Amino acid sequence: MKGSRWFIVFIVAFLFIMFAIEYNLPKNFVWKPTFGHNDEQPFGCAVFDSVLSSSLPQGYTFSRKSLYQLEQEDTTQRKGILVISDNLRLSDVDVNALLKMAERGDKIMLVSTLFGRYLEDTLQFRSYYSYFSPMALKKYATSFLKKDSLHWIGDSTVYPHQTFYFYPQLCSSYFWGDSLPERVLAQRVFESNEFRYETEVDSLTTDSLVYMPVAMSRRWGKGEVILVSTPLIFTNYGMLDGKNATYIFRLLSQMGKLPIVRTEGYMKETAQVPQNRPPACRAGLRAVRMRGCRRVDNGYHRRDARGYRLPERPSRSPARGR
Repeated sequence: MKGSRWFIVFIVAFLFIMFAIEYNLPKNFVWKPTFGHNDEQPFGCAVFDSVLSSSLPQGYTFSRKSLYQLEQEDTTQRKGILVISDNLRLSDVDVNALLKMAERGDKIMLVSTLFGRYLEDTLQFRSYYSYFSPMALKKYATSFLKKDSLHWIGDSTVYPHQTFYFYPQLCSSYFWGDSLPERVLAQRVFESNEFRYETEVDSLTTDSLVYMPVAMSRRWGKGEVILVSTPLIFTNYGMLDGKNATYIFRLLSQMGKLPIVRTEGYMKETAQVPQNRPPACRAGLRAVRMRGCRRVDNGYHRRDARGYRLPERPSRSPARGR
C-alpha cells in the first residue's frame, strides 16, 4: 500500500514537471497578419503600439472608431489618424469623412495593399497588390537570398536619402498611375526584367532599373493624406527588424507634431490575444531576424508561382527614380 502511494506521488510529480517544461517551451509563431492591438505574434501590433506610445512625445493612442466617427469628434483640435490593414476598401462615407478631416488640417495615414476604387479615383492613383504567403517568406528567408531595397527620397533637408532592406514578401505592393500625388516619400527598386515578370508588360521601359512608389502624400485643404503600400512593415516584426524601425518613424514623422490616433475600426477579424507569455514572445520576435523566419507555418494561398496578383495594364511608363 505504501509503495502504491509513492508510485502515485511520483506520477503526479512527473506530470507536473512535464507540464511545466511544455508550458515554458518556445511556441510556434503564427504568421497571419492581424495588425491587432493585443496580438504579440509577428504580424500583430502589440509591440508596435507599445513602442510608439512610449516613444512619440506628441502622444499616441488607440481607438476602434471608424473614420466617420472620428470626423464627428472635436473639430478644433488637430490630430493624425493612422489606419493599418491589408485590405482597406473604404466606403464613400469613410472617404468623405477622411477628406473633411484633412480639409480642416488633420493628417491621415492609410497603410494597406488595397484602398478601394472610390479613394483611388478621388486621389488619382492605382495600387498593385499581392497576397502574402508565409511559406514563400520562409522559403525566401532560408535560401539566404538578397532582400529588396526601399529608397527613402523624402525631403532631404529633414532626413538624408537612405536605403532600407526588406524581404520582398513584406514590400510587394506599390503605387502606379498616370497622375500620382505630388510628393513621393519612398520607392521600391526593381530590375527591369523582374518588373516585366510581375506586370506581364514587355515594352514599358528599357531602363535597367524601375522605381515604383511605396509611400507618398497628397495635400488636401489644410491637411494631408499619406498613402503607404507596405502594411506588413507596420507590425511587431517591422518594429523589431533591426534598423528598419527607422523607416517606420520617418513615415510617422510626416504627421508633424500632431498627436496620433491609430484606429482598429477596419479590422477584418479579432486579433489573437497572447496567453500569459509576453516575455517569451517578445524574445522570440527579436530572434526572428537571426533564425531567418524558420517557423513560418501557415497563411494565405498564393495566386501564382510567386504569390502575386497581376494588375491592370498601365497605359504609360511607370515613375522613375528622381
